[in-house]
Amino acid sequence: MKAKIVTPTLTIFNQEGAIDYEGNRTLIRHLVDNGVDGVVPLGSTGEFTILPFEEKKRFLEFYLKEINGAVKVLPGTGCINHEETVKLSNFALQNGADGVLVIGQYYYGISQEEIFHYYDFLASRIEGNVYLYNFPARTNSTFEPETVLRLLRKHKNIVGMKESVSSFTHTRDILDLIQGEFPDFQMYSGFDDQFLDNIDYGGQGSIGAISNLLPGLWSGWVKARNMENWEDIMKYKKKIHKLMRLYQLETNCSGLFKAVLKARGLDICSQSMFPFDQVRKESVSEALALIESVG
Repeated sequence: MKAKIVTPTLTIFNQEGAIDYEGNRTLIRHLVDNGVDGVVPLGSTGEFTILPFEEKKRFLEFYLKEINGAVKVLPGTGCINHEETVKLSNFALQNGADGVLVIGQYYYGISQEEIFHYYDFLASRIEGNVYLYNFPARTNSTFEPETVLRLLRKHKNIVGMKESVSSFTHTRDILDLIQGEFPDFQMYSGFDDQFLDNIDYGGQGSIGAISNLLPGLWSGWVKARNMENWEDIMKYKKKIHKLMRLYQLETNCSGLFKAVLKARGLDICSQSMFPFDQVRKESVSEALALIESVG
């Protein structure tokens, strides 16, 4: 499989905190025109937690119409309420989504048996491709490789996974266990700097948020990897790894990334969700300098 970069897209709001559809259209064009392979609206970077259910539906309907098949669309559809997760997932799929990315239950801790029970319930009711989403820092739990294998053996519509984990060793352990039986399983890294490890170990690529800021840079790295141009691969690797510092500048990167895009000339509002709506000017300045330094 060819390597891919899928962007977990920012959600653009207006100054009053409502979704700015024209601003989101601007962001979509910025990403598609610069070569990303897919988008994930309403993921962690998209601040999905603050949006009411019906607003999520309206936004996904807009998004799918706007993309219109230009790139893959894998909306984040995980909700606190499992029935709403099923309803939102099927709504997205019925409106043309290529699959849905579903984060596990968060707030409460959850055992491996409960993780299996949860996704078993969802996969049996979602009428299309399901991508598991493992983000231990947000869910206080993680998928053990054996749990992933159990789910794949029971549900043919579980076709991929996003792994937002600090160590690629965990992803490797999952792939070691499942690849012989499920060679077409699509594994994405959630952190930009794990892209090469992911591809080298048989994964699909990255769902990395830095691609919101520099989609051309990111798609260039993907192209270099697919062409096995190792000089360019290492050049891009150094740049992306240096840019990982961006995630450390604010407690929530979404507002910072929007402010940076605006400062770099994209016609969007930089409003972010409360209480992360007070991005420090120093963070924006440091981010801009960091981006400038990679060329």
